[in-house]
Amino acid sequence: MMTVHKLSAGDGYKYYTHEVASGDALRANDRELGDYYTVDGMPPGQWIGTAPEALGLSGEVSEAHMHTLFGQRFTPIETMEVKEMLHGLPEFDDYMAAYNNAYESYKAHAAERAWEILTRAEDGLSQQEIAHQLGEIGHPMNQKTVSNYLTRYAAVGNKITSAQAEHNGKNGIQSEGKALTKEEFIERYRLTPGEITAAHNAGKRAHNKLYREQTASQLHPEYGAGTDFTKRVSEEIARHRRMHDGAEPTKAQMQEIRFRVGGELYRAQRGIEPTHAQLRQFIAENSKRHQTAIAGFDLVFTPSKSVSIAWGLGDKQLRKDIEAAHEHAIQDVVRHLESNVVMTRRGHNGIRQIDTKSGVIGTKFRHYDSRAGDPNLHDHVVIANRVEGADDKWSSIDGRVLYQYGVECSELYNSKVQEYVTQLTGLQFEPRMQNGKPIHEIVGISDETIRAFSSRRGDISAELDKVKAKFVADNGYDPSEKQLIKLAQQATLATRPAKSEARSLEDLHTEWVAAAHALSEHGVHVPVDHQLAESLKNASAQYEQNTLQAVRQEAYSTPLEAHTDAVLSRLEEARSTWRRTHINAETSRYVRELGLNEAQDRGLISSIRQSVASDSLPLHIKDTRLTPREYLRKDGTSQYQRIDAELFTSERVLAAENKILDAASRAVIPASTLDVFELAAQKRRAELAEQGHSLPAGQEAMAREFATSDKFLVVGIGAAGAGKTSSTRLAVDAIEASGNRVIGMAPTAAAAAVMRSEMRINADTVDKILTDWQSGKASVDVRPGDVLLVDEAGMIATPKMEKILTLAQERGALVRALGDYRQLSAVGSGGALRLVDREIGAVHLDELFRFRNPEEAAATLSLREPPLVGTDKPFSWYLENNRVVAGSADAMIEDVFRKYSADVNAGKQSIMIASTNETVTRLNDLAQAHAIEHGQVNTGTGAVALHNSSRAHLGDTIVTRKNARRLIVNSGQDFVKNGDLWRVTDLHDDGRITAQHLAHGGKVTLPAHYVEQSVELGYAATIHRAQGSTVDTAHALVDAATDRAGAYVALTRGRENNQLYVSLADGEKRDDVLDRITGAYERDLTVHESVDQLRSEHRNIASLIAQHKDISELAVQKVMEPYLMEGMSRVKEHPVRDKDSGQIIDHTPANGVEDAKAVLASPAWPALAHDMGEAYRAGVDPAALVERAYSYRPLEASEQGAEAKDYAAVMQWRVEKLNVDAQKVHETSERPLSYLSNEHLARLVDQAAKRTQPMADRLELSDPWWFTNPYAMVKSDELMAMRSRTFKALQANENDGGLYEKIKENLGDMDAEVQRRRWEISGDQRELEQIIRGERPRSGHNFTLHKVLSEEQKVRQHLIPTIDLPETKRPEQIQNGISGHTLDRFWENHPNLHNTRLGTILHSRSREIGQLAQVRGAQLAAEKPEWVKQLGDVPANKKLARHWYRTTAEVEALRDKYNIAPSEPEAVPKKLRTQAKPHKEPTRAEARGKFIHAQVINTHKRSVMAAHHRMPKTKAENVQLAQARDTLQRAREARREGRPTADIGVGMLSLNQHKQAQQLRAAKATEDGRRNQRKQGQPSVEQRITAQRTQRNETAQKIAELRKRAQKGLEASKQKPTPQPQRQEQSIQKRLEALRIQREQRQNNAVEEYRQRVQRRDNTSPQVSRGPQL
Repeated sequence: MMTVHKLSAGDGYKYYTHEVASGDALRANDRELGDYYTVDGMPPGQWIGTAPEALGLSGEVSEAHMHTLFGQRFTPIETMEVKEMLHGLPEFDDYMAAYNNAYESYKAHAAERAWEILTRAEDGLSQQEIAHQLGEIGHPMNQKTVSNYLTRYAAVGNKITSAQAEHNGKNGIQSEGKALTKEEFIERYRLTPGEITAAHNAGKRAHNKLYREQTASQLHPEYGAGTDFTKRVSEEIARHRRMHDGAEPTKAQMQEIRFRVGGELYRAQRGIEPTHAQLRQFIAENSKRHQTAIAGFDLVFTPSKSVSIAWGLGDKQLRKDIEAAHEHAIQDVVRHLESNVVMTRRGHNGIRQIDTKSGVIGTKFRHYDSRAGDPNLHDHVVIANRVEGADDKWSSIDGRVLYQYGVECSELYNSKVQEYVTQLTGLQFEPRMQNGKPIHEIVGISDETIRAFSSRRGDISAELDKVKAKFVADNGYDPSEKQLIKLAQQATLATRPAKSEARSLEDLHTEWVAAAHALSEHGVHVPVDHQLAESLKNASAQYEQNTLQAVRQEAYSTPLEAHTDAVLSRLEEARSTWRRTHINAETSRYVRELGLNEAQDRGLISSIRQSVASDSLPLHIKDTRLTPREYLRKDGTSQYQRIDAELFTSERVLAAENKILDAASRAVIPASTLDVFELAAQKRRAELAEQGHSLPAGQEAMAREFATSDKFLVVGIGAAGAGKTSSTRLAVDAIEASGNRVIGMAPTAAAAAVMRSEMRINADTVDKILTDWQSGKASVDVRPGDVLLVDEAGMIATPKMEKILTLAQERGALVRALGDYRQLSAVGSGGALRLVDREIGAVHLDELFRFRNPEEAAATLSLREPPLVGTDKPFSWYLENNRVVAGSADAMIEDVFRKYSADVNAGKQSIMIASTNETVTRLNDLAQAHAIEHGQVNTGTGAVALHNSSRAHLGDTIVTRKNARRLIVNSGQDFVKNGDLWRVTDLHDDGRITAQHLAHGGKVTLPAHYVEQSVELGYAATIHRAQGSTVDTAHALVDAATDRAGAYVALTRGRENNQLYVSLADGEKRDDVLDRITGAYERDLTVHESVDQLRSEHRNIASLIAQHKDISELAVQKVMEPYLMEGMSRVKEHPVRDKDSGQIIDHTPANGVEDAKAVLASPAWPALAHDMGEAYRAGVDPAALVERAYSYRPLEASEQGAEAKDYAAVMQWRVEKLNVDAQKVHETSERPLSYLSNEHLARLVDQAAKRTQPMADRLELSDPWWFTNPYAMVKSDELMAMRSRTFKALQANENDGGLYEKIKENLGDMDAEVQRRRWEISGDQRELEQIIRGERPRSGHNFTLHKVLSEEQKVRQHLIPTIDLPETKRPEQIQNGISGHTLDRFWENHPNLHNTRLGTILHSRSREIGQLAQVRGAQLAAEKPEWVKQLGDVPANKKLARHWYRTTAEVEALRDKYNIAPSEPEAVPKKLRTQAKPHKEPTRAEARGKFIHAQVINTHKRSVMAAHHRMPKTKAENVQLAQARDTLQRAREARREGRPTADIGVGMLSLNQHKQAQQLRAAKATEDGRRNQRKQGQPSVEQRITAQRTQRNETAQKIAELRKRAQKGLEASKQKPTPQPQRQEQSIQKRLEALRIQREQRQNNAVEEYRQRVQRRDNTSPQVSRGPQL
């Protein structure tokens, strides 16, 4: 299989260098990665993928490479930069030499210190004297430190005599020894554990130093801001300085601050008091800045266990062949990823998905064993999160697609490794069922052998005795209860697989062979080496001859339609909808079971795959919108559509959903009458009144609907603890009182048993009843009038629900389904409850009765589903009431068990719940160890191995995990069920277990094979198994992978208390994990929901606006290109400036045309074009702007004489500098004349010129064009501050070559301007410049007003060269049905784009957005979310209604853009309409928010005023109008997609009308034309769903009218004279008799129809078996 994991930037890569790259062995602190490479048989890391070859990478993957790729977030742009980055690293040998030198240097220093201490101790000096003398020679320490050193030296055997060396001699005799010289002592010195860590850190510092010196300049580490801990510590340090006159805290004070702050944060974030070790770890983790960037993806490839066993035990040739097969399979998967899966993204927020060019950069590490040391061949392929796009730019991988294709790639690897193993070795595979799924293992390797090589190392009881004995020896007393729990935790961890030291393959092979021989001695024959190879080949040959050939022949003789149907059936069982990746994966699984492979059977496999795809119904919407050619992928699809956008379903799934909806709307004869139900309800009320209770109204309403509804299917939905069982018991009483029966059905045997006991009805599992019915067994006794009551219906897949309805319809029964789709859903294609509730309606139970605390009951409802209004904080109550704690996995497991044990000891019924099987196993082990210690479990009678490698002893609690109906218990009243809990009462030598049921006390002996496969320890439960149980207290352990439904189930099991424990991985925070759980909703949608979601996404206005904006950026490039060429071609020469002074000393010719072409070809051209476009929109001439930027100096000029890598980036940087000066011109608060408009300034200049006497200027400026210098318009004090900041930035980026040069050039420009102001201008010019900059007023007589105004005008004309913009509409104006604030059409309307393809595309898209705004506005009027109420009701006036629709759609687009939760009641939240800098012009986003907010207010006013003249539209009118607008939009979309528009009205036609239209079209066509017409005119799934919805609505309206008439007739009959009692009684008797006759006739007809169906079924044999259907 193949699994995918994310790798975060920062320290995450060290997992590979310290563990994964070391063969999954824990790397010792005193060993480096290269040490493991030198172990014989341990292969070093290798490059994989096509990108390394293109980049010239080969040989070993060093630790420096891994640090570069995965240790930082680097941002290379061009391929050359990536090459320089990876090739500029230290050589591997240099890297290791730096580490070893630093390591040995520290070791020598430590040995010298030890020599000084030990020699003085040998001479008899006291520890205080030793400390004093060592301080004098440069080793300061105190007496306690000397004592610690002496203890550590003794522990590792460091002495100043040679006794330790002689002790290791051959005879093992220790003599008195001789004194060692200092050199001998240093050479033999052993580092203490603390010194080993320090030496390793010294080596790592040497690594980092060498890396910084030689690393590529393109590395730009990006770290997050300081943590809460570091910020709080800084605040405490600052407070300490204030209180102690600026004194810094001492080391002790600093430690106190850190521990105090850490403790406060730990308690606040995790809800518990930390231990000292936990607090130290918390402080260490939070002292570093957290990094969240994804550095890469870890793909782990692992073959089936039998492949690893054959490889590990076989001879060298077999190992070689299996490794080659494994390698070839991995290479095939990587090639598939590069060709079809790996994509990258472009545009704002990655709106476009583009192809990649050169493949992936991957590193591969092969490992041989598991954590327990068993044979486990597997490879870690770590792919760097950087790929080269089709546009030659490097960027991140689109991880969404990588995860989406994970299952397909896993199945591809499984198929390929099986194919290559067979091809290279001749070994065959056979499918074996495991947990209901086929696992393919090598023929000849038994399941017993596989289990033997997958077991735990030790026994808990023996390990517990060891740790307890050690505790008593160390402390001198027995452990307390709390200490016993800690010891039990140590024992369970000690028996779990542990990471071992790296060993060579030869050593591992020897160990595995010895283990195989040991197994043979215990009766499990396992051949090894060449014997194993021969044995497997013989077994494979027999299997191929006896079984495989027949299977393959049958596969070829089976019709393609049967293969297609089989694959589709598997897809239907797993999900309601599927993608092409699911088709490929399921086809691969299917053909493997048939013995087919790609090498021999490529044609048949390809046909099956294509047939499944063609028979699947497409749900996705093809994107036919006009798209620029530049934004199309190589396959011609739009980059705005994801490559995995295709979505499919099948006719059966669609029919099943429609059948469920039809059943929920179909009218039948009720199971009971209202009068009978009222009698049952009165009886129930009386019973409750005697107990001091009353019958809740909600329960009575649900029971009434279940019993008296005339619907074939009624769905009841209730939260956990709402009394669903009590409600259904009342319904059962009423139905049985009417002479009918209730038959219970449940997804699990345990739930069915609860129905039998609590509802007193016959009940069984859904699978059992359906299997008996399909097989024709007489045990399925369902009669007309019966009610099939389905409990926990949310866990039943849609196909099974459809079969239940078919059974009921065939037998004349009714169906009542009960459940909660907010709890755990079906494993497969589910959502039936949600579908009925959404489309038809369901009965709801909202009042809760399980919980003792009413506040907790309300909190569970908040967790169950998000609120309609307000923020979604479902865990707030639990946090406020100390119900949530968090910490590491080990700490939480211990805490869960401690609290659980306390509750059990207090006599409460409690349960431990965990989200994963692994955690459940650890809790079980801990509970078992604790029970052993307390004598509740007896280990003296031996143990029996269970399913998950645990062992059961006498007295253990176990759980059975599979229904076994033949294992009868409790005098035949029960059988062994999945989820039953038992107490072990006896153990048998052959592996059998005798156990007693914990509920009813019945005993049973479980067979050995059942124990091996289906029995586990039962102290803890998974969330799935816990659903349906009720206890006093519950302790639930969750993690970031838990979804909201799982958390809801876990926190609703306890009546008195429900405690949540959050397991945190490294770097995770409690609140972040809770937020992830909050947002994890149900993702398996029904077909109806998927169709609606796809259409909604396709029409999403916010997404279409983002696409319009992205295409506009391309338009900007087209419009700005001629301005760039014009501006750069004007420049004929460049100035040559002095490096020191910045003064012009010469000129050099310029080649503007060629440089402009280079700019257009540079990666940063889009960014430069964007800046030019923004300047253009502000009225600045972009050609003049480019001219000034280009004329400053040549593009290739730099300090090092090297050419710039990206000409456009250089130009963009220069344009940004010019914009700084341009902004200074507009700053009205800084300069006295900046508030004047250009027109006003020109008038003032003319007036001043007329009033001033004509005379020559008395003053001449030495530098009349002073304002063209960089930073000339910046005030002097601000310039000095900028220079100071720039200088600091220069120092901080010394190692970043490219950025360093830019900052240095910037600093040089600032220095040149400072020097010019100080030394190169006259006093008059300085005064004039200061006046223009606003540094001083015009107070002297040196300058006339005319002079100052003229200078201001001159500055503006040259710093801001203006241009006349084309006439455009204001943003407030409406064009094509939407405002300019929401949809920016500036570039769309530009004259340069008229009559161009790009202009046509933008116009087409803006028109569609305007149309969709009206459609979406009408839909929002019908849906009426909370925030829409702020706009008021929809006016009846058509013009005002259109305004209402547009405004509402624009509001939603704004909310979608900024991810505003639907529950937020304010239409435009304050943060979206607040201006960050009120004294400046608002940004476009701020202007949009303010405008739309004003539109909301205006729309509400119009709505209120219009309501005075004419009533606003009703809800029904809004719904009808929304449907009409939706139909019109569908017609537009059909024309664009090339579909016939005649079918679009299907949503408004009945099915009969639709069929008649098809017949008319078919009659007019020729024979060939008719075939094409049917194919093209076939309505889509969306159209069919719309038609069926319309038909159901029409039917519901007719039934409502009939009921209304019946009600009127009833009221009229009441007004007539009452008939005589005798006649009334006779009338009732006649009606009852007629009803009895009708029921008998219906039953007889149903029986006869069923008999005929069985007879037809017996006479017909299927072509191919599709397997058992449960």
